[in-house]
Amino acid sequence: MLTDEPPLDFVRQAAAELAISFTDPRDHNLHAVINGLIEAIAADRARIKALENALVARSASEG
Repeated sequence: MLTDEPPLDFVRQAAAELAISFTDPRDHNLHAVINGLIEAIAADRARIKALENALVARSASEG
């Protein structure tokens, strides 16, 4: 299940370290895009986890 996936902290750290190496201001837009994607993935994971929990609860109540 998705809840077994590792947290996104390592991706956040990698993006932050990458941003430090940017010298061209346009590259900072890339950092913003990466952060946006990380936040979208985190939000999707939260929604999927909620759905998984609802399915488990429903299965338990029916079983």
